Amino acid sequence: QICPRRAERAAAHRAGCLQLHGETAGGWRKKLTARLRWDLDIQRRWGDQWAAKLEFLEGLREEGRRVPTLENKPEIDAFLAGYWEAFHVLSPSRQVGMSLGAIPLTELLAYMEMFAIQHEDERRELIRYVQALDRVFLEHVRTEEKSQKPTPEDSGKERRRGR
Repeated sequence: QICPRRAERAAAHRAGCLQLHGETAGGWRKKLTARLRWDLDIQRRWGDQWAAKLEFLEGLREEGRRVPTLENKPEIDAFLAGYWEAFHVLSPSRQVGMSLGAIPLTELLAYMEMFAIQHEDERRELIRYVQALDRVFLEHVRTEEKSQKPTPEDSGKERRRGR
């Protein structure tokens, strides 16, 4: 279920009010995208071992130790967890061609059908949140690809070294 407060949120949408929990929907999306940026940065810096390292650090924090790396980790409010989960469930469904594509709208619609998300406002909201996360993810992937592409100067160096 996308939001445990479905009735409350649907009523707020119908009333034209997006201010629940003292924040706007844009503020909520910023929280989610900030968390995704944090996760992607950790993955980039720590490589393949990021999940194990993160789990270890979270264990230290649970023991009461101060863990500076986790101090700036954006937390996801419980009512946003459904959008976070939807993004991660749908992310592998993106198409790959010349470059990585966005999560197809058809996949979002299939997700909504699978989880019986029928209310128009909830559907619209799910699309907005997942697409906001997807834009951040695709921006990250493209930035990483650009940083790893050899420049013409690098190609020339490789040829000279090989001679």
